[in-house]
Parts: sequence; structure tokens; C-alpha cells
Amino acid sequence: MTAREFAESTADTDQQSDTVRRGGPVRSITDVLALQGSAGNHAVARMLTVQREPAGDANSSSPPTLDGRALGVTVEPQLRAEREKLLAEYQPTTQRWQELKTAAIAKEITPEGAAELADLEKEQKRLGALLDQNDKDMRLLSAPGASDQALNEMLARRNQNVSLGRTTDTTTGGWQIGTNGLTSTNTAVTSRIDDGASWTTTNTSTTTVDTTGVANRKTEVTTNKEGESTSAWTTTSDRKVDVSGGNVNYNWGTSNKAEYKGADNSTSEMTGTSRSLGTSGYSTTAENTTTNGGTVDSTKSTSSVTRGDGKLGYTASTTKKSGTQDDRGGLTKGTENTTSGSGGVIAGPDGVGVFGSGNRSFSQSRESGLKTGQTVGLDGKVVTNVSQVPGSDPARYQISVTVNLTGKVGGSAGGEQASEDQGGKASVGATASGSAAMTGTFVHVFTEAEAQQYLAAVNSKGAGSGPKELQIVELLAKGKISGARALLNDVRATWLSADGAAAMKDSDSGEVTADLKGELGATAGGDMSGFGGKLNVSVTKGRTLKRSVSRKGGKVVVTVSVTDTDGGAIGGSASFEAAGGGYQSSSSGTKSQSVTFTLDPETAAYQQQFDLIAKAGSVEELHHIALVHADLVSADTTSEGYAKTGTTTATVGPVGLELSDTSSFDHSRSSDANGSSDTYTGSKGGGAAITGPGGFKVAHTEKDTVSVTVGSDGKGSGDVNTSTSNTDLGGSWAALKKAASDDKTGLLTGGAKIMQDKTEVCGMTLSDGDFATIAAMAEDIDRWKKVEQNPNVYSAWIRTRLVVVGANGDRQKIARALAEYGARNDGATHAIERIVRGVGSADGGALYDWPGELSTEKSSYSSLITGDPLATVKVQEKAGNNAVALESAKGALAKIDALITAMQTKQDKFSNAAALGEMLAAAAAQRGQVAKEIAVLSHRLGGVNAGNVELTASNVTAVPTAEQAAQMDINQAAAKGELTGYASALGVFERKQREAFEYVQREQAKETAVFASPDTEGIVKALNNLHDNVYPDWEKTLVQARDAATRGGLDPWSVQPTPGKGFFNVLFKHNFGREVYEWPPKPKAE
Repeated sequence: MTAREFAESTADTDQQSDTVRRGGPVRSITDVLALQGSAGNHAVARMLTVQREPAGDANSSSPPTLDGRALGVTVEPQLRAEREKLLAEYQPTTQRWQELKTAAIAKEITPEGAAELADLEKEQKRLGALLDQNDKDMRLLSAPGASDQALNEMLARRNQNVSLGRTTDTTTGGWQIGTNGLTSTNTAVTSRIDDGASWTTTNTSTTTVDTTGVANRKTEVTTNKEGESTSAWTTTSDRKVDVSGGNVNYNWGTSNKAEYKGADNSTSEMTGTSRSLGTSGYSTTAENTTTNGGTVDSTKSTSSVTRGDGKLGYTASTTKKSGTQDDRGGLTKGTENTTSGSGGVIAGPDGVGVFGSGNRSFSQSRESGLKTGQTVGLDGKVVTNVSQVPGSDPARYQISVTVNLTGKVGGSAGGEQASEDQGGKASVGATASGSAAMTGTFVHVFTEAEAQQYLAAVNSKGAGSGPKELQIVELLAKGKISGARALLNDVRATWLSADGAAAMKDSDSGEVTADLKGELGATAGGDMSGFGGKLNVSVTKGRTLKRSVSRKGGKVVVTVSVTDTDGGAIGGSASFEAAGGGYQSSSSGTKSQSVTFTLDPETAAYQQQFDLIAKAGSVEELHHIALVHADLVSADTTSEGYAKTGTTTATVGPVGLELSDTSSFDHSRSSDANGSSDTYTGSKGGGAAITGPGGFKVAHTEKDTVSVTVGSDGKGSGDVNTSTSNTDLGGSWAALKKAASDDKTGLLTGGAKIMQDKTEVCGMTLSDGDFATIAAMAEDIDRWKKVEQNPNVYSAWIRTRLVVVGANGDRQKIARALAEYGARNDGATHAIERIVRGVGSADGGALYDWPGELSTEKSSYSSLITGDPLATVKVQEKAGNNAVALESAKGALAKIDALITAMQTKQDKFSNAAALGEMLAAAAAQRGQVAKEIAVLSHRLGGVNAGNVELTASNVTAVPTAEQAAQMDINQAAAKGELTGYASALGVFERKQREAFEYVQREQAKETAVFASPDTEGIVKALNNLHDNVYPDWEKTLVQARDAATRGGLDPWSVQPTPGKGFFNVLFKHNFGREVYEWPPKPKAE
């Protein structure tokens, strides 16, 4: 048998198809060697060192090659002998080590014994490592799947002076899901031996798809192993399309690394560059790392042009690391320091301006495993906003410049422990941080020329002289943040001086806010075998101190506000492979007071009063000053409350689910020249969101808010509402196109809001009469119970009733009870609305509905309908400017008509038709008042003073007087003005009825369909909405419209449309077999 035939006969069976087999039965190489060795015959082993003929044709002239597996078995006798030698050295140390260890535990060991024990442990570790390597090499010889690379490296390590030809192993991996997302890896390994040196080149290509995008990494590693020495050269190329954080970026980079590892030392050097380009800007990173043994020195430099949050800027940072590190590259002893700075421009909804920042961080690692760190930083920004003073002629402009400077410090400590046996690690950490922010707002009122001059100074990056805020702008533009902070402190000191405040121009104002915050936190976590977990806890404490000074009417007005905040958070998370979940809970409490003092700089006590107020630095101090100097207080507000949030998350691969809940309560008390009031506000809400790659998020949130106020007269008012928000994908696409067309600067800086939400607030305003209704309904326990049947809140609802009953009509107690219920329970808005206004009724409260798309109309409605549209008119009237007043009144009427038209045009945006109709009816009433005022002013300018002339059957002459005739005309104008508005409300009700009828008919038509069935639940919902909500408001508005028609001299029965109750009966009977309304209605008895 030839050497080749023997080697083939003992190789893996998957090689047999390509081999010419001759001879005896198949046996493993290990078995054959053991058999021959036991007989004292090592000829077979020696025979395996001959060259191996290529498989195939025995007569081939191809050059011979050597087989790594065949050569590998020749070293087995060497390995066995080495093992016996190592064991012989190791075993004698065991008994002595045990003796010394026992003495050490008993604390009876001598210094000499302790030194001997340390030497023994070091020697056992050395021998143990050699035995482990020996065992691995022995197992490698018999492993059927051993690669050529592993065999070649073993031969080189054992100094076998041979040569082997090149072989290539290729591995193609399919797509697999894991903690890093979806991955696919292809690997090709080429191995050879040249004169006893093993050379291996490994080419790997890995593609990963996860929540952040798609990435590909290609690496080529060339390894040379000769004896105890190993050299490696690695080239890595990365490419990624990154969609994290809502941005789209393309990242690319390369790195080169050279490594050498010998018996006594190891060195390496790595250089690399990476770049990123996309919607978040452009960045480039260069890194250079050198290691020598266990020491490391590295420098990493990054520069970038970034955009986002309304900012476009340049950032540069440098990180330097030096010390000793472990096998995973983590510092075990040494330092790591980072220095960074940035600057740029701001363009957002708050104005335009500049910003700058500088930060440094330091970390230290110790041999004990403890890691500590510190951070320090300064940030600054300036934002300018310009607006024209309403009604100024010639035009005057209010310019505000806001300067924000923030300093922050932080510290951390922690450690990590890895388990080599089980492949996991555990970590603990603690953090402490603090920040101090100072904001100054400078407000000036200028003529157009003065405004242009001031803005020119701002746009030219400040001025070295003149207003202090311009000097701060100049310092920030030059990156001198600490200097800017010092100057802002100087400005603060100036404002807080009596002389500085007295020297301010009338209408000028300044405000400085100092915000201090501290936080302590701790974390603990670990992972093992794919399982991971983390716990965290933190506490925060902060104080905000705001001081503002202005000149108004020759007086100095000083407002001091102090807000104290404390809070905490606790949470945890767990993960396994690509799935994970967690919960985070946080809470905070606030206590604040804001007092406005009006001082006369001409009085002798002014200096002392100002200085006393300026020193107030806490809620308690401010409260004391306000009590002692009540004569100086023009306004005082105190507030105390809390807020809680909880978030549950779950993820599977790139898809996640977020569930959140929030609650808050606040009680504030305000007093001024008009009296005092207490406001209680409670809210409870929650939401759900589905998240995906690239910042994709589809969310729904809903929150109920109960806000009630009781005045010094003991009367109550309030507002209960439900706000909803849903992700609007269509609106987001439209916003992107609009920004690309109209707001390129905002799109460039990230100030333009692209992701849009569809929001809506539906609610009811309450009057003091509604408080009386709530108190009365609480006396009827059956009525109270029917309003809320949800078992999750039922008991709390009943307890609230007991508080209301016990209040005996006291609005303060009722208000607090309602707000506290709203802060702790879901559905509070609906429950209170149903108490105030029963099912099927239009009496009680005032409904409203404001979709987010109607923000402009909401503002107009507040000033024209819920406010006084004739406020300006009355001022002109009082001054005797009737002609100007008339034009102002006509302008108000035109605005009301435009508002009504806009609300009608966008009525499909409203989800509550009853609320929309009720709002339009309120607008109609105000329209009538404005129309009446126009008629009054018109007659007055015509020489007839009317408007309040009493018209009765007894005092109207046969031929009306001029005043009586004018009054009749005025009354008719008012009535017709109302009627025009009511027509819009009636049209809304009719449209809602038509939509409901059409929907019910479509569903009923499905009764004969083969593949569809009626939505009975939807039918009930549509008809109940008409019956319970739309028809009651419709009929109420119809009565109001017909009354206006009568007053306007028109036929009231000509006012249309009316509810279609007859057809309602037809539809309802079709589904439920009975009628709801008596139709046609019987005539009312005289």
C-alpha cells in the first residue's frame, strides 16, 4: 500500500468519491496511530510525511502536494509526550498549593508562604494554558470537520518545517434573524504552508438589515503564523444606508490594521476613515490606534456639518485614549478624554440666530475594574424675532433678542464583570450630573429706522459697544462662550440694580432666567446566552429663577418667579435574541410662586424696595416679601402639582410597540387688581405607537383634561375636553413638498416640521350654573351611577359623588373633587359632560370642537365669539369717533362672516357635528350684536340717537317717532344678522343627518348581498348620534332662528331645514321593529 492509499483510506468518508481506494477496512487516523504505537511501530507515522499525490489519475504529471490532515497526525506522538511532561510539572504543585491556600484562608500564612502561593498560582496558570492548547490540538486531529486553516496553523505552531499547497474553504450563509436583525454572511478561507509558516487569507462579506437600515461589511484578513509568532493584516470596508432618527444617510469607510503577536509581546496599528452624507448633514471621521502589549494610544477626530431642530452648524471633536486594555479593547487602566465644539445658525419658528458650544469629557479606568468619568460643557445661542406693534402709526417694531447660555457638568462610575465560562457579563454604574442655564431676553420697541440699525448690528455678529446683548452676540460669534456668560451675568446684575431699572426706556423690558438642575442615577444590567436585562433608577432636583424688569407708565415693574422641581424615574428592560421589552416610570412634583411688584422710582424707599425684591431666591423668601409688602404687589400666583408617566415597550426585530400613560394635577391661585381665583387642573391620558426602521412611527394618543376655576365671588367656571392625536402620513408628505417649495431654509436646518399629526380637541365649557347642575345631580345617586359604568373607575366615580354632596354647593370643594377625579381616572371628560348635559338634551355647558387644521380659526373664534368683538368699537365710541367706530364694527362683521364661512368650508374636519352647529349658533348671536351696533352707529351719524329705545304696544305712536323708527330698524338688523348666522348652523345639522341616513341605507342594502352583511353596530351608532346629540342641538338652534325671524319681521315657519324624524323612524323600524318619534307630531293643545 502506498502512502497515498493509506492516507485516503483513513480520511473522512466524504473524500472517498474522489479517491482510488485499495486495501483494508476504513479506520480513523487516531485509531491506526494508537494501534501502531501500542505495537511499538511508528513507521506509519513517519510514512505520512511523504508527498501526497493528487487525487484522480495515478499517471497524472501534475506536481505533488502535501495533505494537512495527513501531516497533522505526525505530530500526535509529540503532543502526547508534551502532555505527559506538562502533567508531570503541574501535578507536584497541586498538593503544595492546597496547603498554602488552606493556610491563607485560615489567615495563618507567613509572608514567605504568601509569596510562594502567588508564584505557584502564576505557574499553574502558565501550565494550564499550555495544557489547554495541547488538548485543543489533540482534539483537532480527530475532529472530522477540522478546516485546513486550523490544521495548517497547528502545524506552524508546532514548528513542522513542511510546505502545503493552497486550499480554499467557502461558506455561504442564508439569512438569519438575531439580536442584530437579519444577517447573511459569506466567507472564503484560503490556506497554505510555506516552509513551516502558515498563511491564511479570510474574505468575509456580511449584510445586515435592522431597524437602522441596510449595511454591508467586507473584510480581508491575512494571517501568518510561524511557531509562537502571529502576524495579521486586516482591511475592512463598510457601506450603509442609514435611516435611523428619521433621517436618510449614506455611510462609508475603510480601515487598515496590522498586528503582531509573539511569545512575549504584541503590537498593532490601525488607521481608518469614515464618512456620512444625507439629510442630517455631512461628517467625516479619522482614527489612529496603536497598541504595544497591553497598552493603547488612540486618537479619533470627527468633523461634521449637521442639520436638525432648526439648526445648521459645524461640529468638530477629538477623542484621545491612553492606558492598558483587555482582550476586548476595553480600558482596564488609563484615561479617555474628548473635546468638542460646534457653531452655526438657527432658523425656526422662534426666530433666527446663531449658536455655539464647547464640551469636554474625561474617563478613567482602574485596575480594580472601577471606571469613572466626568463631563463639562458650555452651550450658547442667540435668537432674534421681529414683530410689528399692532395699531402703531407710523409703524413701530418690537424686537426681541434671546440669549441662552448653558453650562453642564457630570460624573459617572461603574464596572463590568465578564464570565469566561458562560460567556456573559454583568455591569453596574452610577451617574451624577448638573446643569446651569441662563437665558436673557431683551425687548425693545423701535421706529423702522432704529429697527433696521439694530438688526444690522445683530446680523453683523454683534457689536463691541452699545447694547449689552449685542456685545454678547459678538462674543458668541467668536466662540468666546465663557466671556458671553460673564457679560450676561453683568447684564443680570445691572437689571437687578435699582438704578439700571430706572434708566430703562418706557416699553423696554428685560428678563433673565436661571435654571439649575441636578440628577443622580444608577444602573445594573447583564447578558448571558442571548438573554439580557437592565434596571435603572434616577432622582432629579431643580430650581428655575426668573426675574423680569420693565418700564410702564413711568413705573418700574419687577416680576420674580421661582419654580422648584423634584422627580424620579425607575425602569427596566429585558431581551432575548431579537425580541425585547421594558417599562419606564417617572414622576415629578413642582411648586412655584410668581409675584409682580410695581415700584415708583421717584419715592425715597425705591432703592431699598428694589434691592429686597432682587435678593429673593426661593419660594419661601418670595412669599414672605409678598406678605410684608402687600402694597407693592400687583399680581401674585402660586402653584403646586405633580405629573406621572409610564411607558411599556416591546420589540421583535425592527418592529416595536409602545404603550404610554400619563397623569397630572395642579392647583394654582392667582390674585391681581380684579380679584383672586383658584384653578384646579387634572389630566389623564395614554397612547399607543408602532415603530419601525428609520424613525418610522404611527401613533395615537388621547388625553382627558378637567380644568375648573373658582373666583373670589365663589362662582365657578371650567373646561373639560378630550384631545386626540394621530399620525397623518398624507399630511406629512404634503408638508415635505411644501417645505421643499416654500421653506428651503427650514428644510435645510431641520426647522421645518415634516412629520405631521392630525389633532383635535373636543370639549365643553362650564358656567357657574353647570356647577349647580353637578351638585343637584349628585343628590340623585341613580342618575349619577348611570353616567359611568366602567368597572375600572366606577368606585372612584361614586367616591367623587360623596365629596360633591358633602360640599353643599361649595364651588372650591366641587372643583378640586372634579379635577382630582380627572387626574386619576380615564373618561373623566365624558362623565362630567353627561352629568352637565343628559342624553338627548341640548341644555347645559357649551360644546366645542377644534381640529388641529383650524388653528387660525380657533384664534379668531376666541377673540370674536367667546371674546368681545366690539371692544375696539366701544373705545372709539367713547372717544366720540363714531365714524371710525362704524368702520371698525363693519370690519368685525366681515371677520365674523369670514370665520363662519371657513368653519362651514372645513366642516368635514370636525368629528362632532353637534359641537360645530352649537359653535356656529354662538357665532350667529355675536353676529347679531355686531349688526345691531352697525345700525346704531349708522343712525347716530344720521342724526338719530337710538339703540336703547324701549318699544312696547303702549308707547309706540301711530306714527313712530324718528327714534322709534330707528330702534325698529336696529332691532330688525340685529335679528336678520343673527338669522344669517343660524342658517349656517342649520346647514351643518342637515348635512350630518344626510351622511348618517346614506350610511344606514348602504348598510341595510347589504342584507341581500351574498358576500357582505350589514354593520348593525355602525347603524346603532349613527342613529343614536342623531337622536342623542344632533337633533337636540338642531331643535334648539331652530327655536333660536325662528325667534330671530319673528323679531326681524319674517315668517318663523319659513326657517328650514328641520330634523327628518319621519324617515329616521323608517330606518330605525327596519332594523329594530319600532319607531322612536311620534310622527307626524300631534298639534300642541292651546
